[in-house]
Amino acid sequence: MSSVVVCVVFFQPKKGDIEFWCSLARLWRNCIFYFYDNSATSSDYSFSDHKNICYIFLGDNIGLSKAYNLALNNCRAEDILITFDQDSRPNKDYYNVVKDIFSKRKNVGVVGTSIGVHSKNNNCEVEVVDFVISSGSAFCVSILKGIGGFDEFYFIDRVDLDICTNIRQSGYEVLSTNYLKMGHQIGDEKQRFGIQYRDHSYYRIYYMSRNRVYYYKKYNIKYKRFRLFFGALRQLVFISTLHDDKVRKLKWFVTGLYDGYKS
Repeated sequence: MSSVVVCVVFFQPKKGDIEFWCSLARLWRNCIFYFYDNSATSSDYSFSDHKNICYIFLGDNIGLSKAYNLALNNCRAEDILITFDQDSRPNKDYYNVVKDIFSKRKNVGVVGTSIGVHSKNNNCEVEVVDFVISSGSAFCVSILKGIGGFDEFYFIDRVDLDICTNIRQSGYEVLSTNYLKMGHQIGDEKQRFGIQYRDHSYYRIYYMSRNRVYYYKKYNIKYKRFRLFFGALRQLVFISTLHDDKVRKLKWFVTGLYDGYKS
């Protein structure tokens, strides 16, 4: 019988973050929870009363993909792995919805929320899509292991797009459903000249720039040269016109391009 394994990646979590996930572990008693902490210092929170929680302090920020693969290595082939960010807030029925979808549909590599998804049919309750965000995504472990797990080149950014592309190109479905309810903060938005944008940090700019190049080098995607050029140009224009700390961000943008092509 399959089990549900939950992976939550922490980075300098607030007490409220840890308390939420511990309360959910009490509610989802049949799930095994792995808390991977990428922080510089270990949490002083006591997990001794939570029999289905394994707290692992990594001692370094290893990023998302490596942490996800650590959880994947602890799964059996018949299991389902759900990955979460620390600030995500799934509702209490999330676990049951995931189990229900996997029991009714075959050939499903991953099912996730409708957050950030460009839906082709807003009235569709379960829909085949190109990608879902990694937080809240439930993976078929046998499929995930069969395609090699998460690409650890991705520290952050495009982790979700890469794994979903790998799943689709391996012949499996990526599903989005509005049955999965979850609060999630994608990022703080700012506005300048009437344009909404996210003022990312310079190191996030680096990974966005680098990983874009790496992604399009890795996969055979239609119009990939145009998409790569347009995506880089769009980011360059946004940094130059809208962002704060432009000089440092432009430097890291160019460094990311170079490292991406060199990879």
